[in-house]
Order: sequence, then C-alpha cells, then structure tokens
Amino acid sequence: VSVEGLARRGLPSLWSSAIHSLVAVPIVMLMSALVWSRKSSRVAMATTTAEKTDVAEDEYTFATMLEEVPKGTRKLVRIKGANILIFWYRNELYAIENRSPAEGAFNQGFEQARFTQNYGILCPSTDTEFNMKTGEVTDWLPNNTVLRFLTPPCTPLEVFPVKMEEGEIKVAVPEGERAYFDGGATSSFERNNVFGLEPRMYLEDGTYIDDEGVTKSPVDPGTIVVTTLAVAIIAVAGTAVCLYAESIPALAAFWIVGFAIVGKQVLEYSDLGEEE
Repeated sequence: VSVEGLARRGLPSLWSSAIHSLVAVPIVMLMSALVWSRKSSRVAMATTTAEKTDVAEDEYTFATMLEEVPKGTRKLVRIKGANILIFWYRNELYAIENRSPAEGAFNQGFEQARFTQNYGILCPSTDTEFNMKTGEVTDWLPNNTVLRFLTPPCTPLEVFPVKMEEGEIKVAVPEGERAYFDGGATSSFERNNVFGLEPRMYLEDGTYIDDEGVTKSPVDPGTIVVTTLAVAIIAVAGTAVCLYAESIPALAAFWIVGFAIVGKQVLEYSDLGEEE
C-alpha cells in the first residue's frame, strides 16, 4: 500500500472528525450559555429588626428569649419542622435555614460558618456564598472551577422574617414539610444511629472478662497452631483410609462427624453458642 493510498483513505476520517468538532462546539457553547443564564429564584425574604415587612402578626412564632442570643453567638431552634439558626450581624438579627443547599445530602449546617463583609454567609464545605437577606447565591462554588462552569447554582437559602418583642425573638416560618438529612448520628428516623462498641477488658495476668462478668483465659496461639495441624492430619489420614477402603458412606460419615466436632469447639471458644 502506497503512502498516497493511506493518505487518501485517512482523509475522509479527518474531514469527518473536523465536521463533528465544528458541530459539537456550538452545542457546548449553547449549553454553557443556558447554564450561566439560569438564575436562582427568591424563595423568601429575610427581615431584620431594622426593616419593615408585610408579615401578619399571627404568623410569628416564639423562637427563644433575646437574652439567650447575645451578640457574637448563634442559636439553633426548631420551629414547624424547620431547623433555624438565629444570629446577629452588624447589630441586626437574622434567621436562616440551618442547612446549606450547596452541600447536598450530608449537611453540617451554618453554626460554624464564616460571614463576609457584604451580608454573605459561606457554605462550610463548598465556600458557596449566600446572601443572608435574600437567600440568593452570590458566589457559586468558588473553589471548583469545573463544577462551577458545568452545573447551575443550587437553590437559594431559605431565610425567615424575624423580630424582637418584649425580650422575645419571634420568627415567621411558613407551613410546609421539610426533610432534613444531616448524616452521621442523625441519619436515622429516630436520630439515634449510633452504635457503641465496647472493647474486651483484659487484666494484668492476661485473662479477660466476658459479657457476663466471668473471667476467662485467652487461648495460647501455640495451642491454636498445634490443634489446627492435628485436625488437618486427622482429616487427611481419615480421608485416605476411607478412599483406600473404597467406602463412600464411611467417608461421608467421617466428614460429618469431623465437622460437627470442630464446629462445636469453635462455638465454645467464640461464645457464639451460648444462649443470651
């Protein structure tokens, strides 16, 4: 095959690849433009003690006493199924949902989150910035350029009107079901998904105390090795005798009895055969 023939054969494939690339580039640019043009909608309006709102008086619910939220601290409360974080910012009181929409299923909340200089609060794990007045995303995934370009901003942070009245802090929380998944110990419905594993207690003489408070001696590793070798020798010798005698029933009976004896010893050693 000549070089000219190879070139002629490869030319159509090169043209095909070039055409596919030219078609793909506008599609990618169009999708990127749609992603960037997608804006987060406002879900609720935050209010501070210095702003007026049109929230009815009967929509406010008692959250906590004012003295329980001194300036510089944060207070977590639960109202109508919503986990709400109350805090001060520039001498004004705010109440936001204690869940970052940018974190997904596992969420650690905003109790240790950082504030910015322009009324923003940062997601603890992604550093996404939310406006604490409107809940809108003001800086989406600043530390992940790829995901920032490929994915649209998350839903806005839910914020709640809050006011002070006669030493009490009241928050207006709209009705609605909210499903929180914090992960870890609170991932179960009963919020008790924690299992404690108590290590075995050993004494100075090498003995240990079992679950019933009985002192027992651990098995010597040398004894385990010798016992294992003895069982192996007996198994091989018994199998050889049965095969030499050409007795299948005897071989089956030998292995059944052998497994029963070994299983009984293992259960006694591991305490699995004891009744609770």
